[in-house]
Parts: sequence; C-alpha cells; structure tokens
Amino acid sequence: MTVINLQSMTIHHFKGIKDFSFEPKGNDAAVLGQNASGKTTIFDAFTWLLFGKNSEESKAFHVKPLAAEGTELLGLEPEVTATLKIGAKNTVLKRVLKEVWTKPNGELKKVRKPDKTLLYVDDVPQKVKEYEEFINKIIDVDTFKALTNPAMFTNLKWDQQRAVLMQLISGLTDQDVINKHPELKDLSQLISDSTIEDQNKRINDQRRQIKRDIDALPARIDEATRAIPETVSTSPGDLEEMKATYQSEIDSRKAKITELRSVDTPTALYKQIAELKLQAVKDETKFGATNNLHVMETANKVTELRRQLSDATNNDEQLTADIFSTGQKIEGIEIKKESLLKEYHALKEQSFDESAKTCPTCHRELPDDEVAELIKHFNTEKSEKLEQIVAQGKQYKSELDELRINLGDLKRNEEQSISKVTELTKLNKKATSEYESAKRSLVEYKDSASCKETEAKIADLQNQINNQSASQINVTEIEHLNDEISQYAKSIADIETELAKYQAVRTQQARLAELEADDARLKAQYNELDKQSYLIERFMRAKITMTEDSINQKFSVVKFKLFENQKNGELKETCEATVNGVPFSDLNNAARINAGLDIINTLTDFYDMKAPIFIDNAESVNHLVETGSQQISLVVSEDKKLKVVA
Repeated sequence: MTVINLQSMTIHHFKGIKDFSFEPKGNDAAVLGQNASGKTTIFDAFTWLLFGKNSEESKAFHVKPLAAEGTELLGLEPEVTATLKIGAKNTVLKRVLKEVWTKPNGELKKVRKPDKTLLYVDDVPQKVKEYEEFINKIIDVDTFKALTNPAMFTNLKWDQQRAVLMQLISGLTDQDVINKHPELKDLSQLISDSTIEDQNKRINDQRRQIKRDIDALPARIDEATRAIPETVSTSPGDLEEMKATYQSEIDSRKAKITELRSVDTPTALYKQIAELKLQAVKDETKFGATNNLHVMETANKVTELRRQLSDATNNDEQLTADIFSTGQKIEGIEIKKESLLKEYHALKEQSFDESAKTCPTCHRELPDDEVAELIKHFNTEKSEKLEQIVAQGKQYKSELDELRINLGDLKRNEEQSISKVTELTKLNKKATSEYESAKRSLVEYKDSASCKETEAKIADLQNQINNQSASQINVTEIEHLNDEISQYAKSIADIETELAKYQAVRTQQARLAELEADDARLKAQYNELDKQSYLIERFMRAKITMTEDSINQKFSVVKFKLFENQKNGELKETCEATVNGVPFSDLNNAARINAGLDIINTLTDFYDMKAPIFIDNAESVNHLVETGSQQISLVVSEDKKLKVVA
C-alpha cells in the first residue's frame, strides 16, 4: 500500500493567507482559528499545489489576495511549498504564480501579461506537463479527492457513487445469485446463452407480441363465425339419401325412354336430345359452382384485407396515443423546467438580509464574527440550492432529450403506419368493389349463352323428330319423362348446393377450432413468460439483497441503499448513504463527517493508498472515526490567528 503523509507546508500570499507554515511531520494535527481566518484556505492551498485547483476542484478561483474592494493586490506572488513523505522518501513540491510585465515598444508604461506558473520537484524546475505526469504517478486527482475529503464521495451524483461501490464487489455473478437461491435454479437454463438483462428484455418483447396476437383473435374468431352459412334442417346423411333416390328415379326414366325408342323410333335423335339435357344439368351445376367460387374467393380476399386493415388501424391508434402521451410528458417537464428556471433566477437575485445583522430581541447589532457566520451560512445555503436547481435542470434536460428522441421515432413510425393504413384502405375498397361486382355479375344458368346454345340444339333435334311420322314415336310420353328427369336433376343440383354449404360449415368450424387452439396456445405461452418474468424479478431482488449486503459489509458506520421500490412495484436503481437507517441528507454535520471518514477507510483499502485527510468543521464532532491515514482537522475556535495543535 502506498502511504502519503504531509511533513510540512508553507503558504505565502495565497488567497487570504499572507504567511503560514506548519509541520505535522506525518502525524495528525489540528488547525484552529476563527471563521474566515483561512482554515479552508489551507486545504485549497494543498490541492492547488498538487493539481492547480481549489478543494472544490475549480480552477476559476482567486489565487491572489484581494483588496477590500475585491480587486487583486498586484506585486504579490502566491507560493505554496509542501514536503510529502511518499513511502519512505520525502519529496518537496512547490508551485508559484509569478506576475509577468512587459513594456511594448514606444510605450512608457509596462503592461501586465498572463501570470506564469512555476513548478518545482525537489527544487528542480518542471514544465507543466512534466509536473502533472509526476503527480499522476503518485496519485490521480479523482483518487486523491476520494481519500482526502470526507465530503467528496457523498457529493458525487448518485450514479457516480453507485459506479464506485459496484467496483468493490466486481466478483458477484448472476450464477452466484442462482446458486445461493435454489428456487431460481430454472433460470440457469434460461440464461445459458445470454444475460439476465437480455433475457428480461426478450421476455418483455415476446409478451408484448403475444398480447397483441391475443387481442386480435376475438375479431378473427368473429369473422370466422359470421362466415358460417345457414343450412337447411335436413342432415347431410338424409340429403345424400335423397340425392341417391333422385338419381335412381332419373336412371329408371332413362331406361323407360330407351325402351320407348326401341320401337321403331328415331333412336339417334332422342339419344342426342337426352345427352344434351344431361349435359345441360351438368353444365348448370358446374356453372353455379364456378360463379360461386369466384364470389367466395373475392369475399375471402375482402375478409383478409379487413383483418389487416383492423390490425394496422389498431397499431396506428396506439402510436397516436403514445405520441400524445409523450407530448404530454414533454410539455409537463418543460413546464417544470420553466418553473425551475424562474426559481433559479429568483434565488440568484436574493441577497443577504441586512436586517439580520441586528438581534430581533434586543435590537443590538450582532458581533462581526456572528454576522460573518450568518453571511457564510446564507451564501452556502444559497449555493447549495442553486446547485440542486442546476442538477434538477440537467435531469429535466436529459429526460426531455430522451423523450424527444422517442417522440421522433414514434412520429416516423406513425407516418409509416398511416401510409400502410392508406394503402390497405385502397386495397380493401378495390377488393370490396370487385366483390360487389362479382355478386352483380352472377346470372342464372338459363340466361347463360351455354344454356341457350344447348336449348337451340335440342329444339332443332325435336323439330327433326316432329317431322317424322307421329305413328312412329310416342313423343308426348318421352317428353314427359325428360321433363321429370330435368326436375330430378334440378333437385339433385339443389341438394349439392346444400351439401356444399355443409362443407363450408365444416371448413369454417375447423378454422374456428384452429383459432381457439391458437388462443389457448398463445395464452399458455404468455403464462409461461409470466412465470419466467416472475423468476427474473425474484432473481433481481435476490441480487439486490446480496449486492447491498456485500457492499455494506465493507463499511462500519455507513450503509448504502442501492434500489428503491416504485409505486408500480418495479425496482429503480439509486444510491443513498444512511447511518442507522437515517438518510445522509438528514444527518447532522458530525454524523456526515464520520460517515465520510468511514467511506474513506473502505476506499483506502480498495485503492491501496493512504493520503492526508482534511476535515473541515471538525469542531462539530466529539469523536472522529479512526482512520489509518493522517488527519488534518480544521477547527473553529476563538483564535484570531491560525493556531496549530499537534
């Protein structure tokens, strides 16, 4: 472990300190003095020496002493020198801010140029880059801040605190959590080729897809139900028997006709007429089936397009709702941001109330040290509030940026959705028109060209028969038999139409069964995904507990809360230090300082390095938490000049 101790430190003309030096020689020490006597300036000088920044990590501060009116006192060159014991070796560091004056040609007065920084390591001059490389080899600025300032870690944003803490337990894996909790063993198979986070995203996406499919099924089932045709009360078996009976009647009459024609009749002509009439019956059946098939195909096309249009419309409506919701969120955050901006400007313009310098009870003017403390308290509180407002403003900006990106994506998706709805509407309109046209184009067989052609041929043959001798043929009886055959054939055609309806019923019922099976299958899949989601949630809560326990075991005083339950039951990442269950923000100053020292102890072990700890406002703590690092306590006292107590 690398150990850095402060052996001695000398300060000249730095901020409000004219000359000050002390030699803790690597031991703990306390610097006492009244408020505004320069205790915090000592810490600023130390950080300026190392990194060119004050203790709040700002380069933009007045290094030079200031006159009463706030202007720099020229001719005074700030200088800080410190001896650090790094391991077993003493190293002397020095930083000087030197004024640079030049006299331009033709001018009588000198002109001040930007000040020059002089840097030394063991009295050897260094270039800025060389000096920075030397310091960084000893300790980088982030590690230095974490190990020297008790307030540094808790002043970080919660996500930065969390990132550091998670490094303390980098060995905890998802499989470790599963092995610790037997009820989660099924997760091992789920994450065999992915992480818990990826699997959770995959499950949520699949649930959304299946939910959409389940929601769309009722409309599809309704369409299939409405497509079932009405049938007669006669069963298909009875219809088949009737068809067989009618066919038997036809066969018997054909035999009778054959018998009548065998007695010196123009057999060939009657045979041709019978064949034409039989063909006409077949043509009529085929004609009806062909026309009905075309109408059914166009009807099915309309049904499918309507389903697609319904799905697209539902998707478009959801996108519209999401756009409206996102717009509302943006508007709400913009209102909050505007209100926050007004609050910021109002607070920025606030100044110390001069009436506070007078005691409200006895109306005497308060002592200067009390007034100075009040002003410091006012400025500190104002600065903290402004920082909080700025932090909240950045959070609002981050949320607005994300929401606007989402809104842009939603609008682009909506444009595509509208285009799809428009296209499907056109296709649906066209298909509906084709369906209506197909229905209108339906004609009865008797009006068709095929039927008229057949009738003309039969009439021609009949004329040929009529021209024969009446004694040679029993025309009336044969015609009567043919009429009966035609009637039976028409009845058979009607029966086949009804049988076709029964076939359509079976087809649609099979479709309904398929849809209902899909519904059961999808719901079973959804329930299985629900179980997996529940397992993942239990896993995440178990991992949270193990993570918090593992981290908190590394601290003696502080415990960290890394997650919080939201109203919707979901978990949200956070990072909040607590002491005995009390949030850090509600702790008094003493508890905050000791919490910071406890954190430094843990980080010291993690970074394998010790550095001097500067404890401001140390007078507020009765018993400081012990550390293995050197402690420099900055204590408010009645001493008008800074006083060092070893």
